[in-house]
Amino acid sequence: MKPSPRLIKIVAALFIASLLIGVTRFYMSESMKALIANVWMLSILVVLAIAFFDVVISRKQAVVSCRREHPKSLALGVNSAITLHIYNETQRPLSLIVSELVPQALNVTAFPATLNIPPQQSHSIKYRVHPDQRGDLQIEGTQIFVTSKFGLWELQHLLPTVSFLKVFPNFMAISNLALLLQGGNSKQLGIHLLQRRGQGTDFHQLRDYRESDSQRQVDWSATAKVGKLISREFQDERDQQVIFLLDCGRRMRSKDQELSHFDHALNALLLTAFIALRQGDSVGYHTFAGVERGMKPAKGHQTINTLINQLYTLESSLANSDYLEAANIIISKRYKRSLVVLVSNVREEDEEDLVIAVKLLSRHHLVLVATLREAVFEETLEQPIHNLMDALQYAGTVNHLNGRARIITRLAVEGVTLSDCLPSELPIALVNQYLALKRSGKF
Repeated sequence: MKPSPRLIKIVAALFIASLLIGVTRFYMSESMKALIANVWMLSILVVLAIAFFDVVISRKQAVVSCRREHPKSLALGVNSAITLHIYNETQRPLSLIVSELVPQALNVTAFPATLNIPPQQSHSIKYRVHPDQRGDLQIEGTQIFVTSKFGLWELQHLLPTVSFLKVFPNFMAISNLALLLQGGNSKQLGIHLLQRRGQGTDFHQLRDYRESDSQRQVDWSATAKVGKLISREFQDERDQQVIFLLDCGRRMRSKDQELSHFDHALNALLLTAFIALRQGDSVGYHTFAGVERGMKPAKGHQTINTLINQLYTLESSLANSDYLEAANIIISKRYKRSLVVLVSNVREEDEEDLVIAVKLLSRHHLVLVATLREAVFEETLEQPIHNLMDALQYAGTVNHLNGRARIITRLAVEGVTLSDCLPSELPIALVNQYLALKRSGKF
């Protein structure tokens, strides 16, 4: 409970009046002083009595309740709507100040909200959340200040409307991709599902013709029988394994805009896994550098849900990236020949360890190294040079990028497949690299 602005104004007015009385009392007669003192004391007693009576009757009458509607899961960095329904269960209109006890990671700006609800009526507040942190979050309740009947107090009601939210990596891209694939429109996301010509392309099924189909796919015999265009659908070799080796080290904590490199890597992992599962391959993962988790390669549409549920609470650590340790994790599992996708942020000082680790993995597996490139370095090169500090920063950036280019060139010479891109470009780039390897028949 706290005094309302109306009560504060009344108290302020009495205080100002007391100051005026104190200043003018020297010019008053004794009878006038006595009269004013009596009026002053009576005014204070009346205000106190009304304020006390206002609290008593308002506490008995002010009954509010609320109910919250929210999605079961949220996507990182994506706006989602939550609706709060507030019910006035009294026989008088209520003036309310409403706040949701939300974690800072949800980035809510809609509160506090001021409402006026008629008797026995309800009001709904629809607000948006924009989570910038994955994992389990909790809305701890709703705080409501109800203005008392005479408007002298704001009575606090803390309603235990607890909601548990799960913030997953951005699965919206997976949902959109599933819809586009159903319509044969994957190119809208920049994903090129190119058919491989010649040996190794197996007939899968007949289906209705789509605008993106080539004339070679049209089965003219089936078209003549049913009276509409029918296409032949082909598929690549299935039952292969894709294993993601995810770096959880300190470099992955770098941020480009609102998402960290680690969050972009998770988004890329899930999108590529979704495509691989649709291709009939098995998908698994292992993490290294401070966090050790893993899942054996598995098939089926439910595997993507398993991946999301296992990875949404995963966070990067402060540990250094040990690529030899990562290679030994895969080698110790004795997996059959697989596509091992190493996702990391490669630096010049990693050259020797990374090359050795890739060679070890390449004895039994096909290795794809996906390395994230910081946008800040490219932005630094575009900045004008005005003084010595700017020149030193420019030279240091060039030296860093040259060292990074050397290790990428060396990996390419060793025959390693590489994907070097900005974090925001990684999901589509990694999917296209996987599809290119799939079509080439290398694994």
